Amino acid sequence: MREKLGQLNAGFDPEILSIGAQMAAYHVEAGARRFADFSRRMIADLGDVIRPYLKPIYTAARQMPGMEEYAVQMDSYEQVEAFDMADLDKAEKISQPTGMGAQYQLA
Repeated sequence: MREKLGQLNAGFDPEILSIGAQMAAYHVEAGARRFADFSRRMIADLGDVIRPYLKPIYTAARQMPGMEEYAVQMDSYEQVEAFDMADLDKAEKISQPTGMGAQYQLA
């Protein structure tokens, strides 16, 4: 996938969707059911270059055979389409606790 993402293409490379959907299925099966959680994991794996592909590969993963059990726990197509990727960056900047008993803020 890293090799594919590093190539210059004159159009969309369908292998990125295929490989990405397989990676997405892995992360969803491993517990990243929500789009934001999934996105953070994919960015941790591949870097920011994967950002433009996150919505389509998450959506493709929910349609893969064997994903029916997980699909009911995943964000809907409408939720994913409406998700503002800038919100992902804001959620990563959650305030940290300053001492024992401090509460975490939820983004």
